Amino acid sequence: MSDLPVDPIVVTRLGEISARYGLELIEYTSGSTTVRVVSDQSPVVITGSVRQSGFPSAGIEKNISGTSVRAPIMGVYYRSPSPGEPAFVEVGDYVAIGDPIGTIEAMKVFSEVVSEVAGVIIAIPAENGKLVHSGDSLVVIEEA
Repeated sequence: MSDLPVDPIVVTRLGEISARYGLELIEYTSGSTTVRVVSDQSPVVITGSVRQSGFPSAGIEKNISGTSVRAPIMGVYYRSPSPGEPAFVEVGDYVAIGDPIGTIEAMKVFSEVVSEVAGVIIAIPAENGKLVHSGDSLVVIEEA
């Protein structure tokens, strides 16, 4: 068992609720323990070197500028709905607001991550099947 005073599922759910409703602060109290989830839901503009995915030269870095869609919670990021299926998005794809760009698995629960802006995917810095933290850039979009 965990030494945490709060069930990790509760913490995950708080992060999901915060992300879903765009809350800057959500607080949960159980007994003498309070969990506070603070998030900044404003879009992030990334300028600098980001490793491109989806190209044969994936290791080459390129200067880009765009809006990042960030991980709402910590977990394992997956680019496709299930193994063997095509990725939700690839570099060069157009996405609309609300289009899925991946899923994050946390505590055996899969949460779909959707685009917050419309435009063209110009980079995918998050690696498929790797751990991402809340706020990490998953994809970068050049807004249309």
